[in-house]
Amino acid sequence: MIRAVGQTNFIIYMENSELNIKALKIESDVRTLLCEKNIVPTVFSFGAYDIDPRHFVVVVGVETDIQKNKLSNNAIFMNSVKGLLEKNEWPERSRKHVLFDIESAETVKRESGGNWWNHFK
Repeated sequence: MIRAVGQTNFIIYMENSELNIKALKIESDVRTLLCEKNIVPTVFSFGAYDIDPRHFVVVVGVETDIQKNKLSNNAIFMNSVKGLLEKNEWPERSRKHVLFDIESAETVKRESGGNWWNHFK
């Protein structure tokens, strides 16, 4: 997979490693879980998981702070999301270190001018 970086001429080559494929599948499964709740999320992940699989973060972006709070406080949903690591065979020793963050577009707009990248750096 090749992704252009910003407005520059630089290109990052993302190897289709086993972990990269699993990360994309986890993102897709999170989207499916939320669509079942009638929420259309923005889901992305990042981290140096090819160096060590525990360096993996999954971000679930929703529209409102209310949605964010409901999902964050829903133990069943959070356990379902964490269960996707096992379902997708993420390395077992790393699972407890993986972070799932739920953030709202309202918060990103209020705190980071709407820039998701700046919000998480």
